[in-house]
Amino acid sequence: MEQEISRFQRKMTDLESVLHQKDVELKASETQRSILEQDLATYITECSSLKRSLEEARVEVSREDDKAMQLLHDIREQSNKLQEIKEQ
Repeated sequence: MEQEISRFQRKMTDLESVLHQKDVELKASETQRSILEQDLATYITECSSLKRSLEEARVEVSREDDKAMQLLHDIREQSNKLQEIKEQ
């Protein structure tokens, strides 16, 4: 009977030890999850910011392209006018 009680107590001690270890692992996992969730939120914010910046850059490039095309058109017109004047 005493052997059985002793064996039962050892089993309880082992189970308590396993439970404690699992609790430590769970807390570590929860901490890691929290860190990863914060990182994800940061990355989402950074990604949104980069998308906005990229769109702004695209708009600016488009404006600059339009200006360049207009300048090229103006230069061609001026060149044509100059050619007409020379021919007169």
